[in-house]
Amino acid sequence: KDLIELHVAHQRTFLAMADGRWGEAEAACLEVLEGLPEFYEAVGNLAKIRVGQRRWAESLPLLERALELKPDQYEIVHDQGLALTEIGDLEGAVEAFRRAVPLDPAPPTAELNLTRALFNQGAIEEGLAHANKVAQQTTQNPDMLRVLADLLLDHGQVAEAVPLLESVVVLAPEDLETRNTLGLIMASSGNLDAARRQYEAMVEIDPDSADAHLNLGMIILQQRQDETSLRAAAVHFSRAAQLDPSLPAAHLNLAFANIRLGRTGEGIAGLRRTLDLVPDQPDVLDQLAWSLMTAAEPSLRNPIEATDLAERACEITGYQEPSFLATLAAAHAASGDSSRAAAVAAR
Repeated sequence: KDLIELHVAHQRTFLAMADGRWGEAEAACLEVLEGLPEFYEAVGNLAKIRVGQRRWAESLPLLERALELKPDQYEIVHDQGLALTEIGDLEGAVEAFRRAVPLDPAPPTAELNLTRALFNQGAIEEGLAHANKVAQQTTQNPDMLRVLADLLLDHGQVAEAVPLLESVVVLAPEDLETRNTLGLIMASSGNLDAARRQYEAMVEIDPDSADAHLNLGMIILQQRQDETSLRAAAVHFSRAAQLDPSLPAAHLNLAFANIRLGRTGEGIAGLRRTLDLVPDQPDVLDQLAWSLMTAAEPSLRNPIEATDLAERACEITGYQEPSFLATLAAAHAASGDSSRAAAVAAR
């Protein structure tokens, strides 16, 4: 009964911490500590408040004091590892997470953070051993598997991440982000059929995903460059551009497909839309310049504008890109300025 006010302040600390109201939590916790300076739970709460405020260096003495008063508190040891990580003490963080692993009431959170700390320290082999333990404990948890896969990818362990990503799409088939990551990995490794399956699944799951249509169109063109493939890819690029008019890659890829299909006017219009979104892209400026010079339809040809666009592409690249200089030379020639064309061609 004598301590009822401190008890109420202690409860206010927990309520404020739960809502992330760190200032109120700190005031209530300091009130408890003023009356009970050795109360380990209040010391620990103040340490957690500092962690919540991301005042990492200030949290460490409090975390140490809490462990002196009551050793082997999982949350305190784990927070110690987080704080040490944030201040750059990687060796100390590894040691803290090692102590946290056997204390973890809901594994494998501590094991996962130990893996991350080991990777950050450069101990890749040992980190992979702990990553394997995390994977074994989370075979049915797609969220944890995805976190682990992302951690492995961040540290270049692609081969180890792929089986985890494949498990995620089995457990959570509608996880578009994971399917997209898998598709990118498969495409970069040359397994285009596997990449295409992921993007086709994405389009089926969410027909209104602009990124899914864009990526599927790009994979189709990586597989084959014939007219059928160009037409199929163009359909997906067009859909992506409709779904997200602010997506430059959709307009650009559609423009390229249309130009290769002989639909030069549509291609030129797409290049212009791309430049509206990203005005200083030298590749796009160069392609538009070339298209305005070489269009079969007289109404589309505009060598004067082509010269301006090609000049801009060369200017952006410091006149150091031979292919852009070649376009500029051709534009001068098409405009009737043969002397400047020769000078730029020589350059």
